[in-house]
Amino acid sequence: MDFHCPDSSQNEVLSLLHILTKFEKPIKLLIVEDNEGDYVIIEDLLIDNFINVEVVRANSFAQSQTILASERDVNVVVLDLTLPDEHGESLVLKVLEIAKNVPVIVLTGYSDKDFGIRSLTLGVADYLLKDELNGMQLYKSISYSIERKRIFNDLAKSEQKYKSLFELSPIPMWVYDAETYQFLKVNKAAIKNYGYSESEFLSMGLKDIHPQEDLVKLDQATIKSRLNERKYYKGNFRHIKKNGDIIFVEIESNRIAFNGPEAVLVLANDVTEKLIAENNLKNSEAELEALNAELESRVIQRTKDLTEAYRQLESFSFSISHDLQAPLRTIIDFMKILKDKTKDTISDDLKTCVDYVINSSCKMSSLITNLLDFSRLGKVNVQNVQIQTMDLVVQVWQNLVHQHSEKTEFVLNKLPDVQGDALMIEQVFVNLISNAIKYSSKKDRPLIEVGTRTINGEVSFYVKDNGAGFDMAYYRTLFGIFTRLHDSNEFDGTGVGLSIVKRIIEKHGGRIWAESKVNEGATFSFTLPLA
Repeated sequence: MDFHCPDSSQNEVLSLLHILTKFEKPIKLLIVEDNEGDYVIIEDLLIDNFINVEVVRANSFAQSQTILASERDVNVVVLDLTLPDEHGESLVLKVLEIAKNVPVIVLTGYSDKDFGIRSLTLGVADYLLKDELNGMQLYKSISYSIERKRIFNDLAKSEQKYKSLFELSPIPMWVYDAETYQFLKVNKAAIKNYGYSESEFLSMGLKDIHPQEDLVKLDQATIKSRLNERKYYKGNFRHIKKNGDIIFVEIESNRIAFNGPEAVLVLANDVTEKLIAENNLKNSEAELEALNAELESRVIQRTKDLTEAYRQLESFSFSISHDLQAPLRTIIDFMKILKDKTKDTISDDLKTCVDYVINSSCKMSSLITNLLDFSRLGKVNVQNVQIQTMDLVVQVWQNLVHQHSEKTEFVLNKLPDVQGDALMIEQVFVNLISNAIKYSSKKDRPLIEVGTRTINGEVSFYVKDNGAGFDMAYYRTLFGIFTRLHDSNEFDGTGVGLSIVKRIIEKHGGRIWAESKVNEGATFSFTLPLA
């Protein structure tokens, strides 16, 4: 099968990328290809675009199986779909199984795009057609596959570290939603000390473990905690265990970001024994001194454990932010170097692509920072500016072009300018229009409309679609965190988007509501301060 080799302008770009690419140790690639001519072309492209590369070849599936079993340092597998002893989807599944966490790139002349997409869902890192292959494509596919593998491994290690710290703490700990009080996660010590199972905890809220007469105190403490800029709170409460026993606990809490929404991390130190002992020891000074010494020792040890656990958990939000931002900074820095090195020879089209990557990465970096602050503090200062809403919505639609099909009809009516935080308002339209695209995608002629209407002198914006809609009987839960009204097999999503939209709208002094009928679409309306 023939390849389309890169033209002279592409060769120039490849040559410059070759200069920028310096790996500390050789990259080891396994090429699974039975066609000698195809293998030679692939090998030449690899040698031309990688300074340090070691190529190992397998002529059949059986040979690749032997190599992967004996050589543990293979970085990437480049796989042809048709081999003498195996082919197609069966081949892909078998290679993925023996390759384990080594990225697999499917390289074939098989031009069925549906199969290409299906192969990606099976777990391959990339799917490239031989007829369209050039050095740039192969270089980027292999480099990005290796980098993705490294990032995923680092994230997995970081997540496991903090999960273990939480789970293995000897002190009961839990995370609850700052708005709804719903338990989001509990550790083993909490399950053991309170008697509830994990599933029982997660079906309850914080108020369920407080006596009815203490709920006012809980609400007051919550308000005080939110007003504390340090995000830290310490106090004493009474809790109810599953068996009905009431215990006295010393609470230390800190507001954190947990999978998106603002949450509260709590350490609950049971001090019931201490309080009972102090009350009883009033009758005997000698007994008081002895028991107090014992309790003091226990408190010191628990405080030491608590301080260490809290110190490490306090870095949780920073670590998550760093892990999200680091890959973006790498992309931005690399593309800026590329742009600078190629400024005299780069084509206009490629320069446009580089600028787009830089601008999009910078925007995403800013968005991550704002959303993290918003989730962590719950009161990010709104940077009020005048927003040209028409231009903003047009830009949002253009940025979402990859999400909708060409048959989607987009109607944009005239929109007034508004006053608010540009990044937050953009996120509102991104979330609502993305939802409209997703839930109307199965219609023969998807229709999405953005506009305004005036009712009783009040101007409201709306985003309307003709998609799947939802049953208004479930409207009360629509804007709740992690709430989904459709099966995940039918439409993907996390159930967080509408919660973010609602909080942003309310932060701007507006309100949001929705109207819908099943299979007849949905309309989301909201108000914002006009400029």
